[in-house]
Amino acid sequence: MRCWICYNGIKKGVTTLSKRNRMSTPLAERLQALRAGMEGVSMQDVADALKIPKGTYANWEMDRADPPLSMLVPLADFYGVTVDDLLEVNRVSVAQHIARQTARLNAADQEAVQRIVDSMAEASVHKKPRGRSKEMYEA
Repeated sequence: MRCWICYNGIKKGVTTLSKRNRMSTPLAERLQALRAGMEGVSMQDVADALKIPKGTYANWEMDRADPPLSMLVPLADFYGVTVDDLLEVNRVSVAQHIARQTARLNAADQEAVQRIVDSMAEASVHKKPRGRSKEMYEA
């Protein structure tokens, strides 16, 4: 399974693969599946809820364009999922990706990468989200 973030930069030789010559991205497939799971919801309904043209949403779902980052939260809210669920990101897949990328490193470098990943994971668990008021944490 390809990483949805890096599919657009794949190069083969000198020429860049066009969007027409590649498989559908996981995000486009996920948008299709989420809408299909909501009986009677059309592309127009989603576009209206997001206050965008129907063609814009259709391009995202048909994998002709990628939604801007600013639209990921509204998309996730509309479908009632988290952004991680929308992008199909989970700790296991991230860990598998890191393991594949570090497999060819020597043991010392693999241990160093693991320490960095562990410290990042630990820091993310204890970090308060930005933009939240103090009152939310006092309850």
